[in-house]
Amino acid sequence: MTVYEELVAFVQLETELIQAGKWHDLVALERRRSELVTKLPPHPPAEAHELIELVLTRLKRNAAALSASLAHVRGELDRIGRTRQALGSYAEPTERFHVRG
Repeated sequence: MTVYEELVAFVQLETELIQAGKWHDLVALERRRSELVTKLPPHPPAEAHELIELVLTRLKRNAAALSASLAHVRGELDRIGRTRQALGSYAEPTERFHVRG
């Protein structure tokens, strides 16, 4: 398997992990990405052009999917923060409540 074929397989795995929301596994791939990049020759051979284009296209899709996921998480965190603020005025310390028996 050439390094370019390895890159295609790597990006496919990355895509699958993003789609499954397996963020921990995705982070663990970073070392493998670095290893693959160091294996790349300074000038790619002409026969690798098609695979390189495929990898770049998939990387762009992955980046867009990650950005969308991040935006979703930010929205959820903002919503949670607003909910907590709204509910905060209703919260009272627990020692104010006494159980009468």
